[in-house]
Amino acid sequence: MSEPKTTKKPNQSCLPEWWHATQSFLLPGLVLSLITLAMGFNLIGSILLACNIGFLSWVLYHRFGLLASITVKRGVSYNLRHMQSNLHAKLYQKKCLNNVISLIDNYKKNKRILEKDGIPIILRTFQLYSDNELDGVGDHDITVLALEALFGLLRTSPAPATVQINQNWKIQSINEYINDLNNNLDMNETNRNELLILVLKVVAQLSENTPSTIRNTNRGWHTLLIQTVLTCMRNRMRDTENMSKSEKVQQWGCCVLYNIQHDSNEAKATFGSSNGFGVVLDAVRRYRTKLKINQLAAILMAESVFETVVPGSTKLIFLPNVFAEALSSGVMSALSDMAVQHPTNGDIASCNRLLKSEYSKPRKNIVEADSIEFVDVTEQD
Repeated sequence: MSEPKTTKKPNQSCLPEWWHATQSFLLPGLVLSLITLAMGFNLIGSILLACNIGFLSWVLYHRFGLLASITVKRGVSYNLRHMQSNLHAKLYQKKCLNNVISLIDNYKKNKRILEKDGIPIILRTFQLYSDNELDGVGDHDITVLALEALFGLLRTSPAPATVQINQNWKIQSINEYINDLNNNLDMNETNRNELLILVLKVVAQLSENTPSTIRNTNRGWHTLLIQTVLTCMRNRMRDTENMSKSEKVQQWGCCVLYNIQHDSNEAKATFGSSNGFGVVLDAVRRYRTKLKINQLAAILMAESVFETVVPGSTKLIFLPNVFAEALSSGVMSALSDMAVQHPTNGDIASCNRLLKSEYSKPRKNIVEADSIEFVDVTEQD
């Protein structure tokens, strides 16, 4: 389906976006003041003219004076304070978020941002401007910058950033946001793919650093999020016009699924019962030559069929239901084909050998002698 074409306003390429909003108030006021002056009402016309000139001066001061003073060199506290106090000013949010990202990447100020409660401030901005269904409220650029800032903090300070995000952005809300992106039929496909890739990156880092005890006990992690990510991967598989973006969605989707199921038998069971192997294998078939997707898919499928390994033990035990789903989906033959397609990749070859060697081992049903109960079935007269 071709993307809808958007019509540009006149002179939109020459003038900044904020000037069009200013004109809607400034021009009528100037016209009214000139009319009153022409009619001889000099006092009223002078007052209206002074008000319009004052309004224009206020706008220019904020756009070119105060806004220009918010720089990276002002530091973390200055940028976060202006970001918090100007929540409904889009220009301030974009400026401050760009500065925060620069402070993370170029000045290594990630710890300072966390100390100053930067994550609650960033999430507050994200939650306000991520609603793309509300005209005049949702803003794609601000949402992208907020997700990039969260990903940067998770990448540079994984443990403390994960704790703060889990406290301020519940896993149920993350599920709802991903579902909203998938179900919003009016959204531009390019914008949808960009947001999905970014939120999957954030969730991948978040799930990697969230303890397995939380992922095991919270149904939002081991049930809802797995089903949400699988639905997202399945829907994006139909996107034939943005193959590069769809590839990234599949890649990061596999990464999220692997991190969720790691050390979690509940998540592995959900992955198997939700046709997880079928969705991952569809991605592998669509992108046979893409090494990253094949590598992540092989590791994901190989680990999810085994129970969580007990610390200090090297024994591998199949999860019966999950392994049955893997066999019925054709995982064994798929891993062989992937190893042939990518002969130089050690991870794919190791996963292929591991499943085949464990499957070929003889397995016996061992029954404890004390657990045997004999029942007398002699017929009585």
